[in-house]
Amino acid sequence: MPSHSASSTISVRDQLMQESIAMAQYALASGMNVSAAAAATLERARAASAEAPVDIAAIVKVHDQLCKLVAPATPRALLLLGPDHVPAGGLKAMLGSVGLVRRMMVAAIGSIVVYILVGLSPDVSATPQTVQSGKGIPLLLNELAWLSAAAMGASFAILMQVSGYVVKRNYDPRYEPSYWIKFFLGVMAGFILVQLVPLSRMTGADGELSQLMLALIGGFSASAVFRILTRLVEAVESVFRGDAKDELVRRENDARSRASEETAQVKLGFAAQVVRLQQEVSTGADPASLTARLREMLAALVPDSALEPVEAPAPASAETAREAAPEGTIALPGVNVVSDAASQPVAG
Repeated sequence: MPSHSASSTISVRDQLMQESIAMAQYALASGMNVSAAAAATLERARAASAEAPVDIAAIVKVHDQLCKLVAPATPRALLLLGPDHVPAGGLKAMLGSVGLVRRMMVAAIGSIVVYILVGLSPDVSATPQTVQSGKGIPLLLNELAWLSAAAMGASFAILMQVSGYVVKRNYDPRYEPSYWIKFFLGVMAGFILVQLVPLSRMTGADGELSQLMLALIGGFSASAVFRILTRLVEAVESVFRGDAKDELVRRENDARSRASEETAQVKLGFAAQVVRLQQEVSTGADPASLTARLREMLAALVPDSALEPVEAPAPASAETAREAAPEGTIALPGVNVVSDAASQPVAG
């Protein structure tokens, strides 16, 4: 079976066959239920010669079924972690078939060895060291101790993350450069956290413990150092922008301006609707359509519940009974519905 590095140059048929066979082997070895039809299709396709016609549609269908069966594992990871890609014996076999894991473990072991060797020197001081206060070989040894501690933290974090993908069989080797970027960012973050951010003096802890621990923490989580630096930058910017009261006033003014603009837009839209309604009235439009248009205009201003038709109160007696309010009368909140007849004086 060709190696994974050559998978981009093989045909689509061969790629489908390799991935399908790898997924079928993984599913069978894991006790999953592989259909007999899918296995028979793969066997017929594998036994066929290069010149014999192969039903690509059937292979694609089997490939799709196996992808759903072995999820969250992916075909690319199964090819990479398959038996054909395991190094034959030696240290490489012990470290596995994933190149990133082997190289990252070498980096982790190297950082541990450097940390142990540097720690044997009496020049690695227990008092806080800085670039401004230290000099010469003692400063260099302390800096190597910080960098090795940061490298241990970074390699530990990356190996923990990659190990989860390897166990789930969904590791993607295309992202290997991003892991190395995270490693070097962790080393830089550990050094920055020790030397350029005054957290060691803020904690008040023992100098050696504080600096080495900060280097390890910075290497383990470069994003935490990034957030710390971002907060420091925002604090410095706030000095030049003004105090918190000025910022609150500015935000209130901005909110008030936005509200005024929105109100002006609503008024303009309502005025345009009134103009159109006036034009329809002048052209003698149907009263039902005018009532519907008026209801639409009011619905944009008041809640729908306030637009429900309201029945007129029952007349007190036959003498004072008048025609009830017409159906479809629109009631506004806080406005009493008065019939036309009640608003006229009674002759007598």
